[in-house]
Amino acid sequence: MTDTELLELSGIAIRHGVLTVYEGRSDADMQRLVDKMLNDPAAYYTVAPLYPVLRIYAELRERVAAKSCGSAIQAVKRLIRTCARNDMRGVWKSADGSAWCCCDGQREVRLKNVSGVPVLEQSFPNLEAQIDGCAKAASKSLRLPTAAELKTYIAAEKAAGIKPDSILYWWGSDTPAVNASFLLDMVTIFPDCKEARYRTELSPLYFCGDNGDGILLPVRRAKCPEFESRWNELHKSAG
Repeated sequence: MTDTELLELSGIAIRHGVLTVYEGRSDADMQRLVDKMLNDPAAYYTVAPLYPVLRIYAELRERVAAKSCGSAIQAVKRLIRTCARNDMRGVWKSADGSAWCCCDGQREVRLKNVSGVPVLEQSFPNLEAQIDGCAKAASKSLRLPTAAELKTYIAAEKAAGIKPDSILYWWGSDTPAVNASFLLDMVTIFPDCKEARYRTELSPLYFCGDNGDGILLPVRRAKCPEFESRWNELHKSAG
């Protein structure tokens, strides 16, 4: 099992432990206790029956966070490498000075913390404004696949002979279709973002997480007529 799966199981164990140790309290009180323990497990190490699982949960959370951080930086580096403009291959300071931005023409992210990447002296405020515009206009939401789900999907498409640049991900009628590898980078950069927002099927997807926000441009399905029929066939077979 992966550390992420073990983390989820230890969280469930904490929930069951609370039900046992604090039996008799209201459901609302139980839920508040669970939320507090999952947020700050070390603060409850003095609850002897729960100490082992709280300690395990805390250690697993640190390991998962460290892996996510490393993977996110690699995803940002991939974004920078794919930028066609040499003068934009790096990060620039946001307009308010609180974050770092980068863009490759298809994706743009604005991150509170980033390291190990080139820093640009020039800034591109018009590009950053696009993120704010998408955030304000987006009115619909889509559940995001996990990184593991996307990796499995991409691997299956490659095995079927689909070229990497032609592997798209789509949620169905009237929703944006996007480059699957680019989407994988976005969910890696924003691991706590579970839903992306959008306005129309031709508008960018907007992502928001603890470390910032960003957008991913859609691919026009009209340019890939074979994709829609293949996607429908795949999901028909899966169903």
